[in-house]
Parts: sequence; structure tokens; C-alpha cells
Amino acid sequence: HIPTLRRLSRCLLEVFQSIPKSDLSSINYDLMWSISHEVTERESAFLTPGEPSSSSINYLECDGGNVLSSNAVEMMAFAIAMEHNDLETNSTGRDTSRIHDRMRILLEVVGSLNDPNGSWRSRYSAALALEACCSVLVIEEDGADTESLRRKIMMTVLEMLQDSDPDVRTVA
Repeated sequence: HIPTLRRLSRCLLEVFQSIPKSDLSSINYDLMWSISHEVTERESAFLTPGEPSSSSINYLECDGGNVLSSNAVEMMAFAIAMEHNDLETNSTGRDTSRIHDRMRILLEVVGSLNDPNGSWRSRYSAALALEACCSVLVIEEDGADTESLRRKIMMTVLEMLQDSDPDVRTVA
């Protein structure tokens, strides 16, 4: 039941946000990334803006009540932040290419959720996901790849600043 799964995944996110960062090291962020990415991949095939067909989910219905991607994009960002934190604390040589690849995927999902005609909940979750990625990139050393990601995120944030929902604008 999709609305129940949305509520449960929201509870999981709230639990993760309340746990002290030092205790998060035992959480498998690769598994969290895989599950949340799979959710967004499956839903991207069904989400169609505008007129729903018999094989699609109307993502405007019930203010996003049938869509798990909004919670999944927040979990993706959380997994990226956890992986970055693990890389910062446990590695001497920093290879951020996998994190950057995951950020690019996250930006695609954020772009699909950031439809002004879509659910405000989806846009709000997309903004929260970007907030987590911005904090990772602020810590990153400057490089061409990092700067490119910063620009893409900044352009998306600027779009969100024009959102009709005040909560989305505030997070942006």
C-alpha cells in the first residue's frame, strides 16, 4: 500500500535525522542508496506529468500520495552525505568520483520531481535533498568536477526560489 510505505519511509528518514552523526556509521549507506535509487528508477517509468493514462501514475493525485520518489530522493541524499562523512573520517586518499556520480543521478531525480505542476511535497523533498548535497560540496576541495556539480545544484536551487510554495522557497 503506497501511502503506508510513504509514511514508513518518512518515519525512517526522521529516525535517521534524529540519530547523532557519530552513531550513523553502522548504517549501510550503500544499501540505502540502492533501495532508494531503485524506487526512483521504477517510478520514473510510470510518472507522467499532465494527463494520466491507464499505465501511468498521476503524480498530481492526492498531493503526491502515490509517489515514493519524494522520500526516496531524501534517502539518496542522506546516503550520499553518510558516504561522504565515512570517506572524510576513514580514508586518507579521497576518491569522490562515486559520490559525484551519485549526485548527478540525484540531480536527475530532483529535476523530475521539481515540476511546478507536481506535488508540493515532492518539490519540498527535492529541496531537502539538495540541501544535504550542498553541505557535502561545501566541504569538497575545488576541482572542475566539483565546480560543475555546484553550478548545476545552484541553478536548480535558483529555480526552487521561484516556487509557488513558501516551504519549498524557504528550504531553497
